[in-house]
Amino acid sequence: MAHNRGKTPNSPKVSILIPAYNAEKLVHKAIDSALAQTHSNIEIIIINDGSTDDTWHILQEYQQKYPQKITIFSQKNKGLGATRNLLLKKATGDYIINLDSDDWLKPDYAEVMLSTLGTGDIAICGFERYDAQYQFRDQRIPDLTSYSKYRFCTTAGKIFRHEFLRANKLKYESINMGEDAAFNILAYAKTNAIAISVYGGYCCYESAHSMAHTAHYKKDKSFYMLMNHLVDRLKNSDMLHDPEFQFYVFKNLLMDVFIYKDNLSARELVKIYRTSVKWYQEFLHQNHTQFHLHFQKGETIMINLTINGFIIMTKLHLEGIMLPILKKIPINIL
Repeated sequence: MAHNRGKTPNSPKVSILIPAYNAEKLVHKAIDSALAQTHSNIEIIIINDGSTDDTWHILQEYQQKYPQKITIFSQKNKGLGATRNLLLKKATGDYIINLDSDDWLKPDYAEVMLSTLGTGDIAICGFERYDAQYQFRDQRIPDLTSYSKYRFCTTAGKIFRHEFLRANKLKYESINMGEDAAFNILAYAKTNAIAISVYGGYCCYESAHSMAHTAHYKKDKSFYMLMNHLVDRLKNSDMLHDPEFQFYVFKNLLMDVFIYKDNLSARELVKIYRTSVKWYQEFLHQNHTQFHLHFQKGETIMINLTINGFIIMTKLHLEGIMLPILKKIPINIL
């Protein structure tokens, strides 16, 4: 599953797809990194999603300078999911790489990912994170376990075989949050030909304001609703019986606790958690699984301990005591 560098036969065409909304300050770095790829047979397609700043003018300048590489489109604002779907329709490459307009790729990204993918359908790698001053913060690199696909299910660090996406009619769905995670999980459910690379060639820009400090809980934008949507969409899929997927679902349900706890009262926090756990236990029951301790290989020790601690707490009916205490602790373990 580890990658091997080298030339790819017949120089397959790679489409690098960039949605851009009010990205005038950051999109240069994304485009420049796509142009700098060591794999030469690429097309860069960018859609301006109704920006109100100077994004469209910047894209026009790039397209005029690199007409053989860059194709641009503009539309009224339709949102991220709809824009990614249109990008997929416009793509003519054999392989698909998604790149957010505020992120960038290392020069060998396409080359390494193609080598990793081989004849498969999806390849996954890790990513590095940078702060608002472009200073390196940290990195997340997958290990060579099947669970890594669940730890790495955002836009960062993916390449797809285009024909695989077309054959399975995969597209981004109109949901209030988590379009990328939902797309990737649904794609994982369609294939076993997934390769992992211990490489961090995707670079993420992160502003100073984290979600944990700015988010306000809304049920329709919660991880609870995202997991409900995913489970519903995966009806009759073998993935629902996968203990690794089940672990991933519970981990995401806990995200609501850790991300929104500062903006909820203790009573609201307990209510939300109990609603999530009740749904999760019903989900397990429907798939002939019990709510029990499970230490997941490929997950960090801290997250394993946290998740199993919540399972023990729930079995002992201590959530009404422990969650108000957790609310006072300024940490976000997940």
